[in-house]
Amino acid sequence: MGKRIDMISFDGVVARNFSAIARTHEWIKHVSLFGARYLIFIFALGAMLWVWNRSQEQERFLRLFELGLSGCISWGTTLLISYSIGRLRPYQTFHFEPLFRPLIETPSFPSGHATIAFAIAGTIFFHDRLAGIICMGVALLVGCSRIGIGVHYPTDIFAGAVVGLVVAWGMHVLIG
Repeated sequence: MGKRIDMISFDGVVARNFSAIARTHEWIKHVSLFGARYLIFIFALGAMLWVWNRSQEQERFLRLFELGLSGCISWGTTLLISYSIGRLRPYQTFHFEPLFRPLIETPSFPSGHATIAFAIAGTIFFHDRLAGIICMGVALLVGCSRIGIGVHYPTDIFAGAVVGLVVAWGMHVLIG
Protein backbone atom coordinates (compact mmCIF):
# COMPACT_ATOMS: atom_id res chain seq x y z
CA MET A 1 0.00 0.00 0.00
CA GLY A 2 2.86 2.41 0.76
CA LYS A 3 4.29 2.16 -2.77
CA ARG A 4 0.90 2.97 -4.30
CA ILE A 5 0.61 6.09 -2.16
CA ASP A 6 4.16 7.08 -3.11
CA MET A 7 3.34 6.73 -6.81
CA ILE A 8 0.16 8.77 -6.41
CA SER A 9 2.13 11.44 -4.53
CA PHE A 10 4.83 11.46 -7.21
CA ASP A 11 2.18 11.70 -9.92
CA GLY A 12 0.57 14.70 -8.22
CA VAL A 13 3.88 16.47 -7.61
CA VAL A 14 4.96 16.09 -11.24
CA ALA A 15 1.57 17.22 -12.56
CA ARG A 16 1.40 20.28 -10.28
CA ASN A 17 5.01 21.33 -10.90
CA PHE A 18 4.90 20.82 -14.66
CA SER A 19 1.67 22.80 -14.87
CA ALA A 20 3.14 25.55 -12.67
CA ILE A 21 6.16 25.80 -14.98
CA ALA A 22 3.88 26.04 -18.03
CA ARG A 23 1.87 28.80 -16.38
CA THR A 24 4.97 30.88 -15.51
CA HIS A 25 7.08 30.49 -18.69
CA GLU A 26 5.40 32.06 -21.68
CA TRP A 27 6.95 29.88 -24.41
CA ILE A 28 6.21 26.65 -22.51
CA LYS A 29 2.67 27.89 -21.98
CA HIS A 30 2.18 28.46 -25.72
CA VAL A 31 3.75 25.14 -26.69
CA SER A 32 1.59 23.36 -24.12
CA LEU A 33 -1.59 25.07 -25.30
CA PHE A 34 -0.83 24.32 -28.95
CA GLY A 35 0.10 20.72 -28.16
CA ALA A 36 -2.95 20.15 -25.96
CA ARG A 37 -5.55 21.83 -28.15
CA TYR A 38 -4.49 21.51 -31.81
CA LEU A 39 -1.64 19.06 -32.28
CA ILE A 40 -3.83 15.94 -32.08
CA PHE A 41 -5.92 17.14 -35.03
CA ILE A 42 -2.89 18.12 -37.11
CA PHE A 43 -1.26 14.80 -36.19
CA ALA A 44 -4.32 12.76 -37.20
CA LEU A 45 -4.64 14.59 -40.52
CA GLY A 46 -0.91 14.25 -41.17
CA ALA A 47 -1.06 10.52 -40.41
CA MET A 48 -3.95 10.05 -42.83
CA LEU A 49 -2.07 11.93 -45.54
CA TRP A 50 1.08 9.93 -44.81
CA VAL A 51 -0.83 6.63 -45.06
CA TRP A 52 -2.49 7.77 -48.30
CA ASN A 53 0.80 8.79 -49.90
CA ARG A 54 2.89 5.84 -48.66
CA SER A 55 0.47 3.00 -49.32
CA GLN A 56 0.06 1.10 -52.54
CA GLU A 57 -3.10 2.15 -54.35
CA GLN A 58 -4.91 -1.13 -53.60
CA GLU A 59 -3.99 -0.90 -49.87
CA ARG A 60 -4.84 2.77 -49.18
CA PHE A 61 -8.34 2.31 -47.87
CA LEU A 62 -7.36 -0.73 -45.82
CA ARG A 63 -4.51 1.21 -44.15
CA LEU A 64 -6.79 4.21 -43.53
CA PHE A 65 -9.39 1.83 -42.09
CA GLU A 66 -6.72 0.34 -39.79
CA LEU A 67 -5.68 3.82 -38.66
CA GLY A 68 -9.25 4.98 -38.06
CA LEU A 69 -10.33 1.79 -36.32
CA SER A 70 -7.28 1.92 -34.04
CA GLY A 71 -8.18 5.47 -33.02
CA CYS A 72 -11.88 4.73 -32.50
CA ILE A 73 -11.42 1.50 -30.55
CA SER A 74 -8.69 2.98 -28.36
CA TRP A 75 -10.84 6.05 -27.63
CA GLY A 76 -13.83 3.87 -26.74
CA THR A 77 -11.65 1.71 -24.50
CA THR A 78 -10.37 4.83 -22.78
CA LEU A 79 -13.90 6.07 -22.10
CA LEU A 80 -14.86 2.73 -20.54
CA ILE A 81 -11.77 2.73 -18.33
CA SER A 82 -12.03 6.39 -17.36
CA TYR A 83 -15.66 6.23 -16.28
CA SER A 84 -14.98 2.97 -14.40
CA ILE A 85 -12.13 4.56 -12.43
CA GLY A 86 -13.42 8.14 -12.20
CA ARG A 87 -10.12 9.86 -11.40
CA LEU A 88 -10.32 13.63 -10.93
CA ARG A 89 -8.11 15.83 -13.07
CA PRO A 90 -5.14 17.60 -11.41
CA TYR A 91 -6.80 21.02 -11.45
CA GLN A 92 -9.85 19.51 -9.74
CA THR A 93 -7.77 17.71 -7.11
CA PHE A 94 -5.34 20.55 -6.37
CA HIS A 95 -7.77 23.44 -6.96
CA PHE A 96 -5.98 25.54 -9.55
CA GLU A 97 -7.11 27.03 -12.83
CA PRO A 98 -5.82 25.03 -15.82
CA LEU A 99 -4.50 26.82 -18.89
CA PHE A 100 -7.36 25.28 -20.85
CA ARG A 101 -10.36 23.29 -19.65
CA PRO A 102 -11.47 20.24 -21.62
CA LEU A 103 -14.49 20.93 -23.82
CA ILE A 104 -16.10 17.76 -22.48
CA GLU A 105 -15.40 16.93 -18.86
CA THR A 106 -14.40 13.28 -18.61
CA PRO A 107 -12.38 11.59 -15.88
CA SER A 108 -8.62 11.95 -16.08
CA PHE A 109 -7.35 8.35 -16.29
CA PRO A 110 -6.33 7.41 -18.95
CA SER A 111 -5.81 10.37 -21.28
CA GLY A 112 -7.95 10.14 -24.39
CA HIS A 113 -5.63 12.48 -26.30
CA ALA A 114 -2.59 10.35 -25.43
CA THR A 115 -4.49 7.16 -26.26
CA ILE A 116 -5.46 8.35 -29.73
CA ALA A 117 -2.02 9.89 -30.38
CA PHE A 118 -0.25 6.66 -29.46
CA ALA A 119 -2.76 4.58 -31.45
CA ILE A 120 -1.88 6.71 -34.48
CA ALA A 121 1.85 6.45 -33.75
CA GLY A 122 1.63 2.69 -33.21
CA THR A 123 -0.28 2.15 -36.43
CA ILE A 124 2.37 4.08 -38.36
CA PHE A 125 5.17 2.28 -36.50
CA PHE A 126 3.89 -1.16 -37.51
CA HIS A 127 4.22 -0.13 -41.17
CA ASP A 128 7.33 2.07 -41.07
CA ARG A 129 9.64 1.97 -38.03
CA LEU A 130 11.40 5.31 -38.60
CA ALA A 131 8.20 7.24 -39.28
CA GLY A 132 6.63 5.48 -36.30
CA ILE A 133 9.41 6.56 -33.96
CA ILE A 134 8.97 10.16 -35.11
CA CYS A 135 5.23 9.80 -34.52
CA MET A 136 5.92 8.46 -31.01
CA GLY A 137 7.72 11.74 -30.32
CA VAL A 138 4.71 13.71 -31.52
CA ALA A 139 2.40 11.55 -29.38
CA LEU A 140 4.63 12.17 -26.37
CA LEU A 141 4.46 15.92 -27.02
CA VAL A 142 0.65 15.68 -27.08
CA GLY A 143 0.74 13.86 -23.74
CA CYS A 144 3.22 16.21 -22.08
CA SER A 145 1.17 19.18 -23.28
CA ARG A 146 -1.88 17.76 -21.52
CA ILE A 147 0.15 17.59 -18.29
CA GLY A 148 1.42 21.13 -18.89
CA ILE A 149 -2.02 22.67 -19.18
CA GLY A 150 -3.06 20.96 -15.93
CA VAL A 151 -5.60 18.39 -17.13
CA HIS A 152 -3.62 15.13 -16.75
CA TYR A 153 -1.15 13.28 -14.56
CA PRO A 154 1.90 11.45 -15.98
CA THR A 155 0.25 8.07 -15.28
CA ASP A 156 -2.78 9.17 -17.33
CA ILE A 157 -0.44 9.67 -20.29
CA PHE A 158 1.40 6.40 -19.67
CA ALA A 159 -1.86 4.43 -19.45
CA GLY A 160 -3.14 6.15 -22.59
CA ALA A 161 0.05 5.20 -24.40
CA VAL A 162 -0.33 1.57 -23.35
CA VAL A 163 -3.98 1.41 -24.43
CA GLY A 164 -3.26 3.13 -27.76
CA LEU A 165 -0.27 0.95 -28.60
CA VAL A 166 -1.99 -2.30 -27.60
CA VAL A 167 -5.05 -1.47 -29.72
CA ALA A 168 -2.84 -0.44 -32.67
CA TRP A 169 -0.95 -3.72 -32.38
CA GLY A 170 -4.23 -5.66 -32.24
CA MET A 171 -5.58 -3.89 -35.31
CA HIS A 172 -2.30 -4.51 -37.13
CA VAL A 173 -2.50 -8.22 -36.33
CA LEU A 174 -6.13 -8.41 -37.46
CA ILE A 175 -5.99 -6.10 -40.48
CA GLY A 176 -2.35 -5.33 -41.26
